[in-house]
Amino acid sequence: EEDPGAALVRLEQAESIRRAIRQLPTQYRRVVELRLVRRLDHAEIARILRLPHGAVRVLFCRGIRNVRRAVRGDDATAP
Repeated sequence: EEDPGAALVRLEQAESIRRAIRQLPTQYRRVVELRLVRRLDHAEIARILRLPHGAVRVLFCRGIRNVRRAVRGDDATAP
């Protein structure tokens, strides 16, 4: 059974990540949500959003980098 303190920390971290994703610019947020929430691969996301596969990979990488920065407290909107 998980320690209540550890469970609380885990829940707070998850909320921090969700908040950071919501704050992403739309182009990054759509790709990150499709990849992480709907668990689509890059090719499927490219087809849905009508973007080149490479653009989806770049948007996802930049979006995730911005989420990490936001969770750490750095600037979340840097390209």
